[in-house]
Amino acid sequence: MMVSNKLNVDVVVEPPAPIEISVNGEVIAESEIAAEMQYHPAGSQEEAYHLAARALVIRLLLLQRVGERELTAVDGQGHERDVESAIEVLIEQEVQVPQSDLDSCRQYFENNKQKFKTQDLIEASHILLPAAPDDVKERRRMRELADEILLALSQGSSFKEQANRYSVCPSKKEGGHLGQLTRGQTVEEFERQVFSLTETGVAKKPIESRYGFHVVRIDQRVEGELMPFSAVKDQIADYLQERVRRKAISQFIEFTASEAEIIGFNLNVSDSPLIQ
Repeated sequence: MMVSNKLNVDVVVEPPAPIEISVNGEVIAESEIAAEMQYHPAGSQEEAYHLAARALVIRLLLLQRVGERELTAVDGQGHERDVESAIEVLIEQEVQVPQSDLDSCRQYFENNKQKFKTQDLIEASHILLPAAPDDVKERRRMRELADEILLALSQGSSFKEQANRYSVCPSKKEGGHLGQLTRGQTVEEFERQVFSLTETGVAKKPIESRYGFHVVRIDQRVEGELMPFSAVKDQIADYLQERVRRKAISQFIEFTASEAEIIGFNLNVSDSPLIQ
């Protein structure tokens, strides 16, 4: 960039060079960070760069500790360890992870019972009136038709008859019957509205989705039931164990970083992909 001083002499001002990132004197090259960025998708280049640099700083910290412990040589069978395996061995040897006990598992279960229910189940039928998401005119027309069908149903017309006449879903051959549904089987916007219906019978209003409008009838609802502790205790133990392990690894990395000289980067250990 060119600037002028008071003597009208052009002076070249160079932009500041990027600060080198180093760990205990070992520099992480810009090319390494650029290559690592592909593994850290983010909302901006700046954020992706930060995530990649952080991952490389932590990895280098651990590799230096591996070197101190001479864990890169061979394993118990005489095979040469790769870098990642050596880091795993380091963590196994350096990080003490307490085991989850039965009382902790039971307390977690008591505090989070809603997480351990069987899925709600709905048996439903529908009449699908198609309209493209961006076709405003057709969507308005299909909404009006849905209201007309609801009126006909309220006046005694059969759901099967209306499905055979108007629905474009293959279920029309079964009178619109969709069978039993659990969460995750249909598109999100349809599922959210259908599972919010608490009464059986024809829904009072049509349901809108990316496909158009649906006239829906709930034939049966079966609410999910709480699973017994005995059925989920192993699952809870695994979850708690992994949570404790991540925390222990985070503390180990924080301690290792506190003893290191890290230049050019402010390390935030808690968000590291190594401990997620």
